[in-house]
Amino acid sequence: MAQRQNHCRGKKGNVSRRTFIKVGVASLAAGHISGVSKVVKGASEGTSRLPEDGDLPKRRLGRTNIEVPIVGLGGAALYYGPRGPVPQKEIDAMIGYALDHGVSLIDTSYGYGDGVNEATLGKALKGKRQKAIILSKGPWGPMKPMKEMLEASLRRLQTEHIEIYGLHGLELTEDLAEKFILRHLPDLVKAKEEGKISHIAGTGHLATTAMMKFVQTGAVEVIAVPMNPVRREFLEQVVPAANKMNIGVIGMKVFHFGKLARPVPELAEMLGKDREEFVRRTLSFSLAQDVACVIPGFTTLDELKSAIAIGKSFSGLSPADSAAMGIGKEKSAADFCRVCGHCLPCPAKIAISDVLRLDLNARHYGLSAWAKLEYGKQKVKADACTKCGECTKKCPHGLPAMDMVLRAVTTLA
Repeated sequence: MAQRQNHCRGKKGNVSRRTFIKVGVASLAAGHISGVSKVVKGASEGTSRLPEDGDLPKRRLGRTNIEVPIVGLGGAALYYGPRGPVPQKEIDAMIGYALDHGVSLIDTSYGYGDGVNEATLGKALKGKRQKAIILSKGPWGPMKPMKEMLEASLRRLQTEHIEIYGLHGLELTEDLAEKFILRHLPDLVKAKEEGKISHIAGTGHLATTAMMKFVQTGAVEVIAVPMNPVRREFLEQVVPAANKMNIGVIGMKVFHFGKLARPVPELAEMLGKDREEFVRRTLSFSLAQDVACVIPGFTTLDELKSAIAIGKSFSGLSPADSAAMGIGKEKSAADFCRVCGHCLPCPAKIAISDVLRLDLNARHYGLSAWAKLEYGKQKVKADACTKCGECTKKCPHGLPAMDMVLRAVTTLA
């Protein structure tokens, strides 16, 4: 979790812009979402199609009605892995193996090396394109025209059509989400009408309120959000809202724990004591959520093979596994921070969103030791609070933010 900066704060009083986002864009997309008849059910309610002939199980990707394998291939690690960009020859081998073993959903983005990842995948998919379902995303950084971004993605991927394409933000804030929607979403709707893309996606990494704006447009058909045992914020509100609107949900950052690889007893209890068990239980955690699929990042063929084997054998969690990983606790989370950043800047320079998420992990998700370890990295601790009450006044969700920060002093000490 990264500290939110002051630019995260939403602008007040801009009624016409917000009204357009909630109503105008939804009207623009109305022709594309008519006919949606019922809410998609989650993994826990048995929507997986059982594998045939050793294939990966498949689930329906919301109202796109695409059947996707429960394990896809996340492209970011191919560029940002620990050893740098994976060589083209190795990517070719991974893509070939993935497609031959049912991993048809291939994730990429302009943001993964300013188009480098799209280009390498375009080469790897040559002659195999018909087997793949491509998910790619547009702006990350400078907001170029979406039409220009899409055309460049099509060229790099060496294709005339992308199945799922959309809006992408790393440090996505509410204001940035609004700008994406206002500036780029109409172009995506037009691209869909022209047959250049089939479905519109929205992805983000931090503020759940920003992702809710994508969900509420009515035009976004697929979302990809982080989820793992220490990143549950999107499971508390965003994923249930998406499911109610029959939006396909993809889990990302499945193995992304930052500097989590250290001996914390409670994590060993939750996720296993060796690498193999860690991978199995972490992947199973995300597969057990109400999602269509997950897109872990892989840097080697062996990592991909391991995940495919886990996916093929996955048929749900045992009661013991569910209890150990706290499956379903998201539904009972209370007073949770949405990481929207409206409370910042804090006069005492406390990273309020970070502190409140760590506090929730400690109190609610059974990760007290891990949360305290991460809290120790904070430059300014919660006890620096001056009790000015500004965070409570600015919280758009009505949370007693100051009291929550003060509670964290005890929880995380």
